[in-house]
Amino acid sequence: MKQKFLQLLKEAAGGKNIHMEHLEDSIFDLGRKGFKTALDYIHGLSHGMTGKSGKNFFVTTKYDGAPAIVFGRHPETGMFFVATKGAFNVKPKVNYSLEDVEMNYPDSPQLQAKLAAALEHLPKLGEMKGVYQGDLMFTPEDLQMRKIGNKEHVTFRPNTITYSSPLDSDEAKKIMGSKLGIVVHTGYEGDSLANMKARFDPDLSHFSGHPDVYFKNARMHDEEDGMNMSEKDHFRTLQHLAGAMQHLETSGELMDHISSNPEYAAHLKTYTNFNVRNGVPKGSAKGLHDYLRTRFEAERAKLKSEKGRKRHEEQSKPVLQHVADNAEAYDSLFDAHSNIAKAKLHLVDKFRKAKGLGTHLEDPDTGELRPTHPEGYVAVRKKSGVGYKMVDREDFSRANFTLPKKWDTKKPQQQEKENDNQEKEVSESFLHKIRRINNRGY
Repeated sequence: MKQKFLQLLKEAAGGKNIHMEHLEDSIFDLGRKGFKTALDYIHGLSHGMTGKSGKNFFVTTKYDGAPAIVFGRHPETGMFFVATKGAFNVKPKVNYSLEDVEMNYPDSPQLQAKLAAALEHLPKLGEMKGVYQGDLMFTPEDLQMRKIGNKEHVTFRPNTITYSSPLDSDEAKKIMGSKLGIVVHTGYEGDSLANMKARFDPDLSHFSGHPDVYFKNARMHDEEDGMNMSEKDHFRTLQHLAGAMQHLETSGELMDHISSNPEYAAHLKTYTNFNVRNGVPKGSAKGLHDYLRTRFEAERAKLKSEKGRKRHEEQSKPVLQHVADNAEAYDSLFDAHSNIAKAKLHLVDKFRKAKGLGTHLEDPDTGELRPTHPEGYVAVRKKSGVGYKMVDREDFSRANFTLPKKWDTKKPQQQEKENDNQEKEVSESFLHKIRRINNRGY
C-alpha cells in the first residue's frame, strides 16, 4: 500500500488549477489526476506539520468578508485603483476616482460606499508594487458593541460570520481606531489585467500599515498553534487517505469520465451542495439519481411547449441511465470523496487551534451569537502558489447556504458578470520530497 500511495503522489505533480475549488471536489474536475492531487496536498501538509521534513505547503485562513476588493497599481496605467472582481471582466471595471465608482455602480449605493472607503484609505497601507485582492471586513458604521458572555466586545458582520474582539484588547483598539478593515490573501502578476495570474502567497512586506486601515495577512505562520502535528495524528490522516485509495480501482474510470464531461461534473457538484444544505453527510448513486430526476422534472415543468419538454426529456435520459448503469462505481466515487473530506477535516481541526478574532453565527430569530469556527482555510503549494479550499462544509458551508447574509450580493442585471478564473501551473517540486519519503519512510 505504501508504494502504491507514493506512486500516486508522484503522479500528482503537474496540471492546472482553473478555479480554487474544494479539495475533495478535484476528483470531479480532474478525475484520477484530481484524486492524486488531493492526496498530494493532504499528505504533504500533514507530513510537513510533523516537523520531519521541509514544508512545501502553507495555509491561509479564509475570512468571510464582503465585498471582494481588488486594488493596487494598474499594470498598464501605473495609477492606483480599486475594484471588485469585475477588474478581470472582458471589459475591466476599475475605479480611479469617486466619479468612476458612481458611474460603474449607479444602482448599488452600499457597494459605492465600500469602494469609496477603499479608494480613500487603502493607499495609506504603503507602497503598492502590484495588484492585490482581499476581503473587506468593515467600515466604521459596521462596528457594534455587544456583550458576549460577561464581556463587552466590538463586533462586525461582513457576510455570514460575526467577528469579535474583547473591548479591552489591543486588537479591539486597532479595529475601533480604523476607518476600514481588510484581509489580503492574493497577489496578481502580469503586464495587463487580462493576463494576470493569481498567487496566494503575495509579498506584503512593503505594506508599512496605517492606523486608518485595520490590515491582516491571511497567511498562517508555521509557528502558530494548529500548524504542527503528532505522528499519531499524521497516521490518522493517512488512514483516511488509504480508505479513499481503496475505492480508486472501482471508481477511477468514472472519475475520468465525469471530469471529461463538464455537464456531469456540474451535476456532481450541485448534488454535493444539495446534500450539504440538507445535512446529508455522504452522497450515493440512489441519492444522485433521485436528485437529478426531481431536478429534471422541475425543469421540464417550466417549459412552455410540448416539443421543448420532449427534447429536454431525451437529453436527460442518458444522464439518469448512466447513473443507474454505474451505481456501484458512483457509490464507490462518493466513498472516495467522503474519505478525502474526512482526511481534510482532520487537518482543519488542527488549523482551528490558531488564535485570532472570535467567530460567531447569529441566530436569525433571536439575534443571539453562538460560537462557530472560521470560514475555512486554503492549502497552497509554496512553489507554484496553487491553492485549494479546505472548508468544513457541514459547518460553515451549510450555514452559508441557509442563513441570511449581511451583505447584499445581488447585483443589478446590467452589471457585468464577474469572472475570477485563476489559472496556475502546478509545480513538480513535490517529486524531491517523495524521494526523501522513500528513503525515510513515514
